[in-house]
Amino acid sequence: MSLSLGKREYWNNKLGEQDTQLALAVGLLKYSKKVGSGGSQLEELAFSSYAGIMFYHEFFQDFLAAQYVPERDTEWKWIDAFIKKSTDDATVRLLQFMFGMNHARLDKAVKSLLNEQKMWNNLIICIYEISNLEKRQAIINRMKDEAGRLGVNMNINIEYLDRKHHRVAFTDFCDACNASDVKLRRMKLREECAIDFIKDVTLPSLKFLIFLEMNVNEDQFVSIITSLTDRKCPEILQMFGTMELKGKAKQTVESALNGLDMKSE
Repeated sequence: MSLSLGKREYWNNKLGEQDTQLALAVGLLKYSKKVGSGGSQLEELAFSSYAGIMFYHEFFQDFLAAQYVPERDTEWKWIDAFIKKSTDDATVRLLQFMFGMNHARLDKAVKSLLNEQKMWNNLIICIYEISNLEKRQAIINRMKDEAGRLGVNMNINIEYLDRKHHRVAFTDFCDACNASDVKLRRMKLREECAIDFIKDVTLPSLKFLIFLEMNVNEDQFVSIITSLTDRKCPEILQMFGTMELKGKAKQTVESALNGLDMKSE
C-alpha cells in the first residue's frame, strides 16, 4: 500500500535523516525499487521522501497505513471499496490495526464487513484486537443491530482455526455473541478446524451448523454430536463432503440428534 507524497512528508519530520539512515542500517527500513535508467535514476518513494525506502516488515507498513485511514465520511469511500475488492492478508492486517487502534471509523468498517460476507472470518480476528472488553461487546451489539437494519444474513464461514490466536479470537467471539443473545443464521466449519476445539467451544445460537469436507472418523463425528448435549444447539445440521456414517455410528448420531431436537440434512 502506498501513501501520497504529502503524507510521506510526515516521516521526514518524525524520523529525521540521521534516524532514517540508522533504521536502514539495522534493517528496520529497506530501499524500494528504483525507476528510470542510466545516470538519472529516480528513487520510488514509499513511506519517506528522503529516499526510496519503506518499512522492511509488512506489519509496519500496514500499521502505518491504518494510521492514515480517513476519519471523515466524505473520505471513507476508498477504504469501503478497498474492503470489497481485497481479502488478502494485507487487507486483514490493515483492518486489525484499525480495530486495535480503536479507529474513529470502526462503525464504518463493521458495516463494510457485514456487507461483504466473505470477510466474516476476518471480522472475528479484527474484533479480538479491541483490548477494551466493553467496547468489544458494544461492537458485537452494533453488529447485530446493523445486520438487522441492512437485512443481511449473519453467516460465518470459519475457514481455519490452525493457530492459537484464531481459536482464542473465535472463542471470545462466541462468548460475546452469547452474552448479547446474538443469533446467527449459519456457521460453516471446514476440514482445517480442529475437532477437539469444536467440541469444547460454546457456539452461539444458530439456525444452520454446516460441516464442510471435514476429515473425521466415525468416533470423532459421534463425539462432536453428543458433545452438543446441554449446550445451545443449532436447529439444522448439514454435512457436505463428509464421510457417510453407517451401522452403530449412524444410529448413535441419529439418536443424539433426536434427543437434541435437531434436524440433519
